[in-house]
Amino acid sequence: MLGAHGLGPLDGRDERELRRAQGRIRKPNELLSAEPDRILGTLEFARAVSQAQRLVRDGDRTREPSQVLRVAVEKAEFLGRAIR
Repeated sequence: MLGAHGLGPLDGRDERELRRAQGRIRKPNELLSAEPDRILGTLEFARAVSQAQRLVRDGDRTREPSQVLRVAVEKAEFLGRAIR
């Protein structure tokens, strides 16, 4: 097997990590959808959720999720906790 530094796929671990990120972004997305009037007042949160969703959607399942993806998901989670 090849390494995770762009040299090729490892095993199913990379896909599991991407699926884990998808699962983590569900809660902030549900929060955003549940109360759109209140939440949309927090534009930064809405943008963070949107960016994380886009990165997860476009993620490469054959490679380890990028640091950018991880940071985007963490930011969306953090901002979601802050407005609850």
